[in-house]
Amino acid sequence: MQQINTEHTLNVTMAMILNIGNARSLIAAALADVAGYRYQAAREKMRRAEAELLTAQQLQARRLVENAEAHRFVHSTLFMNAQATLVKVMSEFHMTQNLVSAFEHWEPEQ
Repeated sequence: MQQINTEHTLNVTMAMILNIGNARSLIAAALADVAGYRYQAAREKMRRAEAELLTAQQLQARRLVENAEAHRFVHSTLFMNAQATLVKVMSEFHMTQNLVSAFEHWEPEQ
């Protein structure tokens, strides 16, 4: 039982990490679009990044619920690291969203 639970935790965690990495790449690409005044492209990348983060959050929640239902937590340093990275990338996402909005409405001085 322990082996199955450990493998499951690893599989969920790796899926989270892939989604988080995809989101981070899309956020970086969106910032590059902002620098090139391509706001619509930036918004599309941010929409895709948001979907990746939502999937990672759903995986995280699923794993936490499974642990709660089992009345024990399978310790996984990798899972805890993925959770911390998810929080950090979500912060990057929200800051980038604000930057896209700010630059979209910014009028350079003539």
